[in-house]
Amino acid sequence: MNPMASEKLLRQHLDNVFETYIKKRDKYACVVTGVKRNLVLRRMVDSDIFSVRYDPDNAFMVSKALSDSFDKNPEPILSWYLRHHTVEDLYALSHARRRKVTSTDIINKVNSIVGLTDPIRNRGRWDD
Repeated sequence: MNPMASEKLLRQHLDNVFETYIKKRDKYACVVTGVKRNLVLRRMVDSDIFSVRYDPDNAFMVSKALSDSFDKNPEPILSWYLRHHTVEDLYALSHARRRKVTSTDIINKVNSIVGLTDPIRNRGRWDD
């Protein structure tokens, strides 16, 4: 198999594993409203930088309507985020540096996320 195709498949698998983890962690509900339908994975800092894209503190589930309205009205998501994180966390995500990512990095990240899933099977991370 072509190494580039192999890396693309690994990244797709990582995207799926990561989204599944975030859904489980957030109890298959919007973290802002509690709605359990039409959910999308949202990132506070949208980035293709590996360390930011797959940082669980940067990702959460929200309703599609809330995500779609974020550009016009960021307050609900931003308020929720800042109740659970600091401004410094947000700054660190938005100023992360790009580095070369190998197939081994991707495989290790998949394995680490799968390992995070076990402790949250019966409870969510964002319980208030």
